[in-house]
Amino acid sequence: MKKLFFVTPIGDKDSDARRTADFVMNTFLKPVADELGYDVIRADLIQTVADISDSVIEQLENANLVVADISNANPNVMFELGYRFALKKPYLILTQDIKSIPFDIRGIRSLPYTVHAPDIKDFKSRLNQMIRVIEATKTPANNSMQALGEQMGADLVINAIQSGDFSSIKGFLDIANEFGVKTNEDDK
Repeated sequence: MKKLFFVTPIGDKDSDARRTADFVMNTFLKPVADELGYDVIRADLIQTVADISDSVIEQLENANLVVADISNANPNVMFELGYRFALKKPYLILTQDIKSIPFDIRGIRSLPYTVHAPDIKDFKSRLNQMIRVIEATKTPANNSMQALGEQMGADLVINAIQSGDFSSIKGFLDIANEFGVKTNEDDK
């Protein structure tokens, strides 16, 4: 089974941070991960006698996907996200407030959520779609035009999923058709 490592503030057992981490993991991540064939792992739930830092680094290096909740810019989460980013391996960012994302990572796609009266079905659908796009997008090994085009296409799809506005994809397909690129009616 594929592994999804959930990087999040954890906090003490009865803290708000723990309640939020549990809610996001159990309500959003686990159902979508199960559907897509992932086992969800979180640092505090790893059963090992090894140092927790070593266990976290191992998960960051080996998980198929890392999902990082950067809400409140927790220093541990930011370090772990940066480590995963440096490895050039797939990750997905969650946040409760898009506007509070630190400047240096503001350009990275993220998926906003709320724990207050959330639209669980909608969020799980967008999460599912974003994970599928991440799985389908290979990290470009070179700077070829094809790799650049594939990344731009993936960015276009992720933006549409985040916003719920798919008109940009239709516009892109219309332009592609003008340049002679054939698309199926199903693509629209």
